[in-house]
Amino acid sequence: MVSRLTVILLLATLAIGCTPGPAAPDYSTGEFRVTGSASVTHANIYFQAFDGAGMNVLYNVDLADPWTQSFGAVQAGADYFLAAQSNDNAAGALTIEVFVDAVLIDGDTTSVSFGYVAVYGAVP
Repeated sequence: MVSRLTVILLLATLAIGCTPGPAAPDYSTGEFRVTGSASVTHANIYFQAFDGAGMNVLYNVDLADPWTQSFGAVQAGADYFLAAQSNDNAAGALTIEVFVDAVLIDGDTTSVSFGYVAVYGAVP
């Protein structure tokens, strides 16, 4: 006959062996993008990555080419924050965009001198 201790040890071993590992990411990439029109050439950029690792601040970023920040795996429900403020005393478009797997999920534009624009939310 099988002892109770043997049954308990067998069940414990099965339970430990069936513990799920970390969840697979819902998306493979995330990206922040900031672009300026011809009259908006520099901006301060503020962002918090999808992993919530803290606020990042970049001052006087050259927008001759769009500024981008790419990230690896992104979980659904992950929080994000992206903002930018123009350093130029001229009206022109300053646009921020948030992409997940190359799909635009959020964005906004301002078109005033020293304009500020921000988006925040959670990945769908």
